[in-house]
Amino acid sequence: MAKRAGVGKPTIYRRLRDDGLPDLIALALPVAQADLFPPRARQSRDVATLCAVVAQRLTSPVQRQVLAQLGGDPARLARYLQPVADALRTGLGRGVDTDATVQVLLVTVVGSALLAADSSAAHDSAKDLAAAYLARNRG
Repeated sequence: MAKRAGVGKPTIYRRLRDDGLPDLIALALPVAQADLFPPRARQSRDVATLCAVVAQRLTSPVQRQVLAQLGGDPARLARYLQPVADALRTGLGRGVDTDATVQVLLVTVVGSALLAADSSAAHDSAKDLAAAYLARNRG
């Protein structure tokens, strides 16, 4: 953000201070959200792989900071994860309780990212958990 504005990081911190932190987060969310998963993954019909990619990306320092800031506000977190939920719905298609399944998969993705030691572990955990859940709950 500082680079885009043509200033140093201290300028950003000095001007925003604590009372400007919500504004800074609001400005940063679209950038972080765009980085959440690559466009090619959005087209995937493989839901378990999509979950794995998003969980892996959520382990980045920026994404962990976003989760920490949004974690106390479920409505804001849901809005932040909405593109992921939409991609999951598309990948699921018909034949399952889509809303409930999407909620379980989002918890799987975020939980895997928060509990994993590294991005590889988050990827593998999310993929395995999502695949197991889908195998049990798809017709």
